[in-house]
Amino acid sequence: MNDNQKHERQLQADAKQLDADAARASSTPDGQRRVAERIAKEFKVQTSVRDRSSQSHRWLRTATIALALSQELMKTNKTLSQPAALEQVVALRQARKGWGVIAKELGVKLGHVVSE
Repeated sequence: MNDNQKHERQLQADAKQLDADAARASSTPDGQRRVAERIAKEFKVQTSVRDRSSQSHRWLRTATIALALSQELMKTNKTLSQPAALEQVVALRQARKGWGVIAKELGVKLGHVVSE
């Protein structure tokens, strides 16, 4: 098993745990607001992105991973804004690519994203 596969499995395990945590934390309207605020603070996202995060637990997981990858992408390409970096990640995900493939295509280290 190569490093990308290992990191992909770890990311999947982390995502499953994130789903469970988000389900517990956002079981009330106040909880949903707090989860959305935490994501917004962590990733320094605009309100329009943040507001979508409370729509579903699955979207929450995908958004968190996509935001983490977009932040890593912005570190490697200083010319990208948060929306532009996120758009690149989302476009690859919509093409049904796995997180490991996306990280590789963007030239970012999935292991670093997972550890963060």
